[in-house]
Amino acid sequence: MEGKSAEGHFLSETLNTPAGNNWLGLAFERVCLAHVEQIKQKLGISGVLTDVNSWYCKSDADKGIHGSQIDLLIVRKDQVINLCEMKYSGAAYSLSKQDEEAIKKRISDLKISTKTKYAVFPTLVTTDGMVDNKYSGIIQSVVTLKDLFYMG
Repeated sequence: MEGKSAEGHFLSETLNTPAGNNWLGLAFERVCLAHVEQIKQKLGISGVLTDVNSWYCKSDADKGIHGSQIDLLIVRKDQVINLCEMKYSGAAYSLSKQDEEAIKKRISDLKISTKTKYAVFPTLVTTDGMVDNKYSGIIQSVVTLKDLFYMG
């Protein structure tokens, strides 16, 4: 293992495995959370007052709540919430039917649990953009890895 870091060895051994993909996804989420200002800039809301947080609710069948975890919510003073889905992908991300259903459930859970009247804009933060398909219409905005490191 000369010349290889432990992290490099881990990556070379786990690339394209569930463990490796999980690691890449978590690392990408950390990068996104460290670049919230750049996300706001890409969304054109850098001048809007915001609260930035993650959010979680437990399932409650009586109230119609599925149970959700949202890694990044940008709650804006202009009465809009950007619900950010962070997805690592080696190419442009292709939303699936399961992705679309999960986003709809998260929006519903957020609205029921918080009783918010704000508009909720699903926002995809991904490495290389989004494939336009029959499920991509739910996404209002796309932020890419390049946008996170834009120095403009």
